[in-house]
Formats: sequence, C-alpha cells, structure tokens
Amino acid sequence: MGGMTGGGGAGGSLLGFGEACSAPTECASNRCVDMVCCDTDCTGTCEACDVTGSEGTCSPETQGSACTNGECDGAGTCLLNDGQTCANNDECINNCIATTCACPGTLNVQDDGATGGAVTLPDLVMSEINPGDYIELHNTTGADIMLDGVMHQFCSPFDYAALSAVGAGITVPGNGYAVVPWPSGFTDVEAGGEILLYQNNGFGTDANILDFVCWGTNPHDTRKSQAEAVGKWGSGAACAAALSGGAIHRVASTTGTSAADYDVASAPSGATCP
Repeated sequence: MGGMTGGGGAGGSLLGFGEACSAPTECASNRCVDMVCCDTDCTGTCEACDVTGSEGTCSPETQGSACTNGECDGAGTCLLNDGQTCANNDECINNCIATTCACPGTLNVQDDGATGGAVTLPDLVMSEINPGDYIELHNTTGADIMLDGVMHQFCSPFDYAALSAVGAGITVPGNGYAVVPWPSGFTDVEAGGEILLYQNNGFGTDANILDFVCWGTNPHDTRKSQAEAVGKWGSGAACAAALSGGAIHRVASTTGTSAADYDVASAPSGATCP
C-alpha cells in the first residue's frame, strides 16, 4: 500500500526488514511501510509490505484484497468492479462489455428438443471452454448449484472428470456463471477438441448426455454420434471451427447444437458471477 520514507536513520540499533515500526528513521532501510520496515517504497497498486509470510518484502496483496474501485488479483493488479469503465476483459473482475465491467447477461439457453430421454434443458451447460485453462459453466436455473454435491461428469473421450472434484468448493449462482479448472488429463487444444457433460457416470447411456460441443480437428476419440442420437448435436453437422480467439463461447439464445451456436473468434472471458 505504500508508506513513509525519511532522511536517514537515527543513532542506536536500526530495525531490520519485517520488524514493526512507526517511522522511517527506525529502519535500516529508511522505509516504514504498512507499519513494518520494508525493502522498497512499495507504492504500487495492490502491493504491501505486511503480507503474511513475506513481511518486510514488498509483495502483491492477497487475492480479493480491496483496491480502488475493485479488488486485487493476487499478482499485483487491481481488477475493476462491475460498472467501472474498461477497455478489455483483463481489467475487470468479470467481463468488459461495451467498455463497462459487468457480468455477462443471461445465456437464455434454449430447449434443444433432445430425444431418447435426454434432458432437454439441463441445469448446467458449458458456456465457454478455454482449453488447458478452464471450463465456464452457466446455471440455467434460479437456484445456486454447489458443485460439491452434483453427480455430473465431464468427458473428453475417453478421459473423465467428476464435476464434484474439479469444481470442489465452487458454487454456480442461479442464472449465473462459474469457472472450474481444466480437468487433468484432458488433451483438447485450440486446434480441436470435444467435451461432453453427463448428468452422472452412466457413460454408456446416451440419454445421460446433458451438453456436447466439438471444434476443429478432434485430437482424441469421439462420442459425437452418441450426442447426435439424443439431439445434443445436429445429425451429421460439422463441428465448430478451430479456436482463432483462444476459446469457444456459446452464443446466447441458442440450443448449442450446431457450429453456428458458438463463437470461436473472441478472446477468453471466463467469469464467476451472478
């Protein structure tokens, strides 16, 4: 946060880095910042000299610490609250939409008319995939969903990941979004991939497929025909193109069952927000 510097030490023993101080002249470094002797002036945004475990060394403030009009990201950047003016997503806690930080609006997921007993309007759908980094989920219901207690499973044929494990401790707000870490072992990349969301671990039952998306040249096995059989993708329809922007985004007010329902040109913008 920054602090005091002065014109030289006084006589006697001077304090070392991390020791409590009330004036610069008490410190050997001649810097008293955040009430401890510090190695630098530490005046940068989201910097502090009293970070637990790093007292006396100017360090990034912990993630979630308050800063002007936002909160710190844990790496020395102040991310802006919703309503603040922005130029790109990297400046915001959530997304930068039309030069204003904001949570994405409702995805307005449309009933896909799934056949074969599959759920037509799942409680969770994949709203964005950033290969190797995260999967963003959208909650289509009005009630929060705690992922610790769900039976859902991700599948990247033929690797699997329980959503309760990948999303441990994460809640998807009602009608909102949450980002979960990329499942270990999934090999999908920007050039191509395929991911399914099942309602449980009954992978042999096509009707358990809640959501499906594919893009580019698939680097692994496929369950596209199974998704097509239950209406989660158009019969014989091509996958979306490779990800020129780094992520694949579901387009609002679509069924998510064709390449046209996805944006592959926009940059990653994963958010956890109502």
